[in-house]
Amino acid sequence: MKHLLKYEFRKTRTVKTAVLISTCIFEILFLLGLICNVPVLLGTGTMGLSFCATLGMLILGLVSIAVLYRELNSPQSYMLFLTPNSSYKIIGAKVLENGITLAVGGICFTVLAGIDLFLWGVQASDFPTVMHLLSDMMGNIQLNPADIARILLVLFSGWLSVLTIAFFAVVVQASLLNGRRFGGLFSFLLFLAIVVGIGIFISNLPLGQGFLGSFLQSMVVPVSTGFLYSLLYLGFTALFYALTGWIMDKKLSV
Repeated sequence: MKHLLKYEFRKTRTVKTAVLISTCIFEILFLLGLICNVPVLLGTGTMGLSFCATLGMLILGLVSIAVLYRELNSPQSYMLFLTPNSSYKIIGAKVLENGITLAVGGICFTVLAGIDLFLWGVQASDFPTVMHLLSDMMGNIQLNPADIARILLVLFSGWLSVLTIAFFAVVVQASLLNGRRFGGLFSFLLFLAIVVGIGIFISNLPLGQGFLGSFLQSMVVPVSTGFLYSLLYLGFTALFYALTGWIMDKKLSV
């Protein structure tokens, strides 16, 4: 597993580097705007950092999905199964790599945001007002450690479950729909149907508010409820990981 995980990190190294460089550039712009009191630079840096934190994680997930699709649909796809690793280890390394990337990225961006907010408040000589303004902008979400931890956990578990379902759809396309007309379209529709179905299922559970199909508003329900949502998402991640590994083992690694 260690070697598989190392290779998975290598496959997305270029995109990770691009996200890191972009983050550094926008952070420099933010700090220059803060130090020199230039609103344009401050706004550009803030907007750029927000995009890096959200779109960067999204792009990394999409790249992982594209890599799996290419590996299973290229003429050399059989080489993926020539290594002494089971299908569960192969797909598990991909899920684990995404999980580590999401966790590390989320922690780093959260710490960076905390430092920037602190510096902004110090520069404005009114840190409480800055925090109050951000809290108002975020609606019911309060900027305290418990709520921040809940939001990050829900984002992490929800996005990881979506990625695992996407892996499942790619494997279904490569095994059961390979060579069939509109196979890719059917697998994409299968992915959407599963995600929407899970959203409807969770939103109808007696856990508090549902979330736009079970995700966004799960970040503004009580803390204990938010953790229950996270456990459900992790449960779905485990379920579709097992299904994906089973299909790969039965249909592709033969």
